[in-house]
Amino acid sequence: MSCGICEVIASHLGQVYEDENIYAFLSPTAAAIGHIIVTTKKHYPILEEVPDIEVKNLFSIANKLSMILFENLNIKGTNLIINNGVSAGQDEAHIIIHIIPRNEDDGLDFNWEPKKLSEEELSTIELQYKQFTDNVVVETPQEAPPQQPIQNNQPKEDEPQRKPQKRSEDNYLIKHLRRIP
Repeated sequence: MSCGICEVIASHLGQVYEDENIYAFLSPTAAAIGHIIVTTKKHYPILEEVPDIEVKNLFSIANKLSMILFENLNIKGTNLIINNGVSAGQDEAHIIIHIIPRNEDDGLDFNWEPKKLSEEELSTIELQYKQFTDNVVVETPQEAPPQQPIQNNQPKEDEPQRKPQKRSEDNYLIKHLRRIP
């Protein structure tokens, strides 16, 4: 059985990003102008089969591409959607994240009618889920080695004074704040 996503990856059709494990391309059936699909190069039918490190990379790239859309398409939001399984609307057996640019009154509607559950139903579901999640293990990143304390921050008289360097995350945070409507 052939996979349409694997075929797109092999053809490099509409490619907007590629690294060793992740591939992103313009959706050939776009919900909006700029709709991007982010996927793993390796064939994984559903999210549960993707190794944690690749899930991390997949979402990291999706986040960066979403930021690029905000900065360059003058949009007001994005939907990041995963249809995980046939019942969830997945039409290709290959895990993908849709990044859909959004503006007010763009005609797209991803709203659903909320279900009203009783307190008893909520409590029952909560207890069941807690039992299921008791054994969930998440790998934590390795801790950085402790830094040596700085003895003296003052430059010596014969050393030239340097201007403090602007941290790259400062720009990132400012860009994020500017995205908030």
